[in-house]
Amino acid sequence: MEKKFEVASVSTRGQITIPQDIREMEQIREGDKMIITYVQGYVVMKKLTGSMVTDFFETMRDIGKHVDWSEIKKTREKDKEVEKGKTAKWTEG
Repeated sequence: MEKKFEVASVSTRGQITIPQDIREMEQIREGDKMIITYVQGYVVMKKLTGSMVTDFFETMRDIGKHVDWSEIKKTREKDKEVEKGKTAKWTEG
């Protein structure tokens, strides 16, 4: 599973811009519909390609197959340390 991480800011209207390289990788174009869901503290977004219900359940199934839940737990623990000031900044490793 290819991993790509980017940072985007939220506008005053709650909008974000999906970085160009990610839009190109996923062939996301203006006017495309996206499925947006919340999974264990993470917002997950996927391009809607067929039936909304089918795409939603396929997305959730795929997330379950590819996510390393132990890594998510470690990441969330690091995030909490940063928030509490125990770690100066978030670093890999």
